[in-house]
Amino acid sequence: MAQRVGEELNAPEEVSYQIRYEGNRCDKTRILFMTDGVLMKEMESDIMLKKLFPVIEPKVMNVEARQFPVTVHFEKRTPDDYMVAAFRK
Repeated sequence: MAQRVGEELNAPEEVSYQIRYEGNRCDKTRILFMTDGVLMKEMESDIMLKKLFPVIEPKVMNVEARQFPVTVHFEKRTPDDYMVAAFRK
């Protein structure tokens, strides 16, 4: 997403992304896409988010997919062999 926004703005060096173990953030970054986990980590050192203003949180995307029925089974005792217990059900 950061790459696309950078291309659309004709300023790829000003748009960066940051996820847990990867990112391309630099001194020229003006727009930063990040995960909520990275945002929480940023808040540990800058609780007021003075370096990251404004913070925009997009809506969660809905992905259409097939859903399959799931049956939940409860064992009163912990089985010795989980595979055998699963096949018995």
